[in-house]
Amino acid sequence: MPMTPYSGDVEIITNIGTTPQERGLSTDEFKAKFDEGLKAFVTWFNDTHKTEFDAHLAEEASVNALGHIKAVTSPITYYVDINRPDNSGDGLTPATAFKNLQYAINKVPKYLKATVKIRVMAGDYSTENQIFIEGFYGSGDLIVTAFDGVSEVTSQDSAVNYKVSAFYVLRCNTDITVHSFT
Repeated sequence: MPMTPYSGDVEIITNIGTTPQERGLSTDEFKAKFDEGLKAFVTWFNDTHKTEFDAHLAEEASVNALGHIKAVTSPITYYVDINRPDNSGDGLTPATAFKNLQYAINKVPKYLKATVKIRVMAGDYSTENQIFIEGFYGSGDLIVTAFDGVSEVTSQDSAVNYKVSAFYVLRCNTDITVHSFT
């Protein structure tokens, strides 16, 4: 991530190894000049560098190994199909669906600034035991719904084709919707 280099006066900092007397300054004059340089740097950092860094973080989409916060900033839909061989697809279409429902939920960043839908194809997902939806927050929402390949299933009569042992929603501070499962 390229950042704007600091263009302020760094002379007081670059010569920090010298004494105030070697610079022709009293100790108080040196301290005042140092404090002035530090104040200018902090102002620049808050006005320039921090803004750039915040913009960079906003572009991220999940939490990386260093713990930097990533967020869902635009709507996204993932697909799950128990008949897939594994979770190697990207989950963005029915043809590249994830195999496991818990895997799909775990792929979603915890910080939601937009809607995330997880569309689940018909099948018996009870072999995954309990499904945990945990720690989501933000102004977005997470919707886990049965999907017949064309549209989301809204009829409880059709829900018999979508089996899950149990959903547990824990420590979430955003809207979570789970519907059309048995």
